[in-house]
Order: sequence, then structure tokens, then C-alpha cells
Amino acid sequence: MTMNSSATSGPPLGASGKDTSNLQQETGRVLSRNEIEMMTGTIGRKSVSNIDAVNCDAIIGENAVRTRRNEWKAVARVNSGYLEDVSDDEEMLEVPPIEHNYTQMTCQVELTAEEKILKVASVLGGLTLTTKGLMSDLIEKGLRLLTMAATAPNAEAMALTTQDDASEALVFPIKNTIRASATTSAYEIPRPLINLARSKVHILLTLLTTASIRRIHTDPSCVKMKKRLVMDDPKRSIMDTSFRFPIETSLLPGQFNEAYKNFLKLLAKVTDKSIVQEFREHRDFLMECNNFNDQFDTILAFDIEIRYKYFNNHTLLDEGTYKQHWNEVKIDTKLA
Repeated sequence: MTMNSSATSGPPLGASGKDTSNLQQETGRVLSRNEIEMMTGTIGRKSVSNIDAVNCDAIIGENAVRTRRNEWKAVARVNSGYLEDVSDDEEMLEVPPIEHNYTQMTCQVELTAEEKILKVASVLGGLTLTTKGLMSDLIEKGLRLLTMAATAPNAEAMALTTQDDASEALVFPIKNTIRASATTSAYEIPRPLINLARSKVHILLTLLTTASIRRIHTDPSCVKMKKRLVMDDPKRSIMDTSFRFPIETSLLPGQFNEAYKNFLKLLAKVTDKSIVQEFREHRDFLMECNNFNDQFDTILAFDIEIRYKYFNNHTLLDEGTYKQHWNEVKIDTKLA
């Protein structure tokens, strides 16, 4: 009991073992343990603050706060006549010599566009790989736009010069002039028909007669352009072959060879010579058929199928299948 009494007698010690015997009211009453702990909770306790050592305003502000805190502690003491000295752990910070005015900038440097982009790029190290990739693309695009802006006047001048040169160039140079051997071959294959072939669209033989070719050249209003006729490219505009031209089955026997010559010319502009030769042999086979005029319906139907397969499916029949299909078409035509 004696040891316990002596161990708990008197006020408890403060933080770091400081004496709290002077924390006694004028009445002589010893403060309770809770009261003393509340008052001495910060005595001798070291407070850590992160202060910028080169920021004068931060240091001065921190010193002012500590001064007010120490004054409050002094006033809060029970013994109003007691003034506690500033602890070692709360000594004032030394203000570094002021060589520059950090609060006022007398000169502001304007960054260039490239420097701003590089400054943004400097923070990429803390970003994810995906974000890095996006930022890298944006920076590259920005630099490219800056380069284009710097060279735009020169590019514009070059474009104007090119346009002037083009406007002064000869439209009909002698090297492009064609000497026709007869009036029937005066007109070349029209551009709209070539575009049909390049679009892999079946071309009617009625469009390739001499009369039709002359009409396309001399009366452009007969050519109607239309979209959504090409399956692979619905937005492409090509000639509407159903507008103001006769259907293919209306072709006459006497027009077949004439139209086929122009068809072979057209074919030579869009395919290999070997393919042109196969169609030439196909034409010769049909022209040599017995009773050509009497069998013309069969000949024309068979030819349409052969050309249709090639332009729409890029397919040609082998020799055995070719002859077999020719016989099938002859039978079908007779039955019809």
C-alpha cells in the first residue's frame, strides 16, 4: 500500500517527464489527473510542420502562428504570474537572406507553343501506357500542325503557281491527236462506258454500236448518271444504262460484229491481253455458227451470259463447260 501511495501521490508528470507541480490553482487545490492531462497534453511535444525553406512568406507565417500559440499557453497557465520559456522544440526558424523577391515577378517569360507542348510532355512519366499513347499522338499532331502553319504561305503560293501553269498548258497537244482512217472510227470509246467497265458492271452491246457511241459523244444529255448501281461502292456515280438506250436483246444480227469490235477495244482498256484474246475467240466461234441469223437469239443469249459472268463474277468457263453450256442454251432457246 505504501509503494502504491507513493507511486500515485502528486500530480502526474507531463510529456517527456516534465514537472507539472506548478499547475496548481491559487486555492491550493491539486488538479485532477484528467484536468492536468488536458492541459499538459502538448507540453514538450514536438510538432512537425513541412515548411518551404526558401519561401519567406511561409516562414514568417509559421513563426507568427507559433508566437501566438506560445502566448496562449502562457495565458492559459493556472499561475498567471508564470511565463514559460519557449521550448527547444519550438525555436524560431531562421529567415534566409532575401536575394530575390519571390512574391512579385518583375519579368514574365511567355512560352512558345513548342515549349508548352514539351512542358505537357514532361508529366507523361506518371501516366498509364494508354494515356501516354494518346498524349504522344496529340503532341505529334500539334507539332505537325505548327509545321504546316509555318509553311502554309509557301504551299499556297506553290498551289497558285501550279494552277497558273495548268491554266496555260495546252489542252490539245499534238501527241494526243488521233488520225482516223475512216469516219466510222472517228469516235473513241466514251468515258462513261469505260467507267462502267472499271466498276465491274455488265455493259450492253447496244451501247457499243457505232450509232450509240456517236450519240454519247454528240449528245451528252442522253447520259444519265446514277448512284447505288455498284454493289461494292453505292456512292459511286455511273451511267444508267437503262436510260434512253435500247435493251440488249433488241440488238440486230448485223450490229453484233460491229458492237463486238468496240467491246474488244473497251476490254483492252481494263483487262489483260490474254482475256481480250479469249473473248475474241469467243466472238469468232459465234460468228462461224451455221445459220447465224436464224440462231441469233441463241447466240446473243449465250454471249450475254458469258460476258455477264465475267463482269459480275470475274469468271470464265473452261473449254468443256463452255461447250456443254452452249448446247444447253441452244436447247433452252428452242424450247422457249
